[in-house]
Amino acid sequence: MASFDCSNCDHSQTVSDTYVGRRIKCPKCGDEGTITESLTASLTTSPDSPLSENIVVLRQPGGSIRTRLTHSIVLNKESSLEREFITVIDKTLPAGLTGCVGVWTVYEPETDYRPAQYVYASRYSVKALEEIRAFETRFLVFNVWGRHVQTLSSSVIADVAAGATRQCASQWMLYDENEACEYYASIAYLATVRTASGHVFETNIAPILAEAKKFSSKFSADDLAPTPRPK
Repeated sequence: MASFDCSNCDHSQTVSDTYVGRRIKCPKCGDEGTITESLTASLTTSPDSPLSENIVVLRQPGGSIRTRLTHSIVLNKESSLEREFITVIDKTLPAGLTGCVGVWTVYEPETDYRPAQYVYASRYSVKALEEIRAFETRFLVFNVWGRHVQTLSSSVIADVAAGATRQCASQWMLYDENEACEYYASIAYLATVRTASGHVFETNIAPILAEAKKFSSKFSADDLAPTPRPK
């Protein structure tokens, strides 16, 4: 089954897979959103990670590499490839991602206000272990050739009580259809957290670099910086 999750009012419902990629209005608040593929694969920890007990690496199939444009037109229609979702969790941070998350590609048809476009989209949850005021989540995007394409960043500036979970939904622009066609895997991690006391915590980047280098040996710490938007 596919799912519709409204980023405006948090309404959620399941629908038939035939509607994946379609834009619909939320029946609760009227806001528009995109129906996405539901991922039900089980989570697994990485047994070969050269990391401390404070680091957990989760892996999960990220769904088909196909992107639906219309009911009858599908990008990568003849491919059986499944994308990869990887999430690195640093348990020393005062907050953490809940489960394995990733990004997928969505085609948004032309409207009266903008041309048709492809976007990366993600839904994820962050649980606060103590009271926090802000956090930044990043996704490293790799294509089917193992090349690093973009580093996506999403910051949430909001009060989150200790023990509470914040639901998040983010979108980012793709450069072109070719990027949507070739997108294969993402590595997600919580990059930075600001607590109520004003302390700023940054994640341990060593395990993230280790995972990224499995795709591209040329990946470096500089590539962790968010990719600037094209002018």
